Amino acid sequence: AGGEWTVEDGSIVGRQSEGGGGGLMVTDKLYKSYELYGEVFTTWPLDTGFFLRILPERRHYQITIDYRPTGEVGAVYGPFPGGGGGYFQHCPAGLSHWNPYEYNKMLVRIENNPPRIQVWVNGEKINDYQDLFYDNKPAFPDSGHVGIQVHAGESWGQGSKVAFRNLMIRELE
Repeated sequence: AGGEWTVEDGSIVGRQSEGGGGGLMVTDKLYKSYELYGEVFTTWPLDTGFFLRILPERRHYQITIDYRPTGEVGAVYGPFPGGGGGYFQHCPAGLSHWNPYEYNKMLVRIENNPPRIQVWVNGEKINDYQDLFYDNKPAFPDSGHVGIQVHAGESWGQGSKVAFRNLMIRELE
């Protein structure tokens, strides 16, 4: 898994491990089209997120929960099909919907392939992304694991933590 994961007051809490190490906690099961709901509390500053359709070789989509000065909440991020990585779609207004003092209700919906990915924070739809075909095929396979992240390195403030609770996945037909 990487990072340090504990259960505290009914939440899955993630912190960096010694030396700034991070990692992912992922489902055993592969999911295709689904809604992911979770309530998320973050301290300042940190970079975390929900990972969608994770497979080996760094193939996935990430919904950012990048709670720091240059960060974005609700952006779609990941590795690019041809190499490298970055934002598939920015979400600069996402931080304005984030409550720094309470758990934030997040809903992510991913369906089809190439997928349409929609993101809500505290009941407000903040992102709606439709991926494309690359060389006449989807960028990534149509299923994968679901994960939560502790980001390694300097994008995570010393002593920062993320807490996830009420994580639920509803598969779509």
